[in-house]
This record gives sequence, structure tokens and C-alpha cells, in this order.
Amino acid sequence: MTRPRRGRSGCSSTVSNPAPLGSALVDDDWESIGGLRVRVVEANAGETLAQLGQRSANRWSPEYAAVMNGLAVGERLPAGSLVKIARWERYSPNNRLP
Repeated sequence: MTRPRRGRSGCSSTVSNPAPLGSALVDDDWESIGGLRVRVVEANAGETLAQLGQRSANRWSPEYAAVMNGLAVGERLPAGSLVKIARWERYSPNNRLP
């Protein structure tokens, strides 16, 4: 079951198969909890954002990654360039910030 919910911003969001209130999460529930995390990866010599995105499982489009990194979409990157990407990762209590 999917039901729309309204957040503080007034925008609706969708929650797929919400756990009933007061129930414990089972293993399948934990496996589905996650979200996009911004990570930094190193570019290979001559790599484009599209190539880097495919190699690193980036969920941003090359156009969006270019904006987020201040680069041109078709630009060839020098070896070792640090590039921000967004990767979907499952929740882990070890992923928390200190």
C-alpha cells in the first residue's frame, strides 16, 4: 500500500509499505531503508562525467553532476580530480556522522 503524506514544507511524499505503528522492523524492512548519499570519487584521466557516473553508480545525471561540481558536461577530467556524486546506500547505524 502506498499513501501520500505531507511534510513540513507542504510537499507530498510517498511512503511505500509503511510499517504499522508500534510494530518492530523485520529484516526485509531494514533492507529497504536507505537514501542518496553524497560521496567524493577520483576521476580517471580523460574520463567524462557520464563515464565516471556509470563507473561509480552515480544517481545524478551528467548535467546535474556538472552543476554540482562546477564543470562542463562534456569536459574531460584530469586524473585524480575529486568529483561529488550521489549514490544510493542502505541505512547502516555505522553511516552516522560523528
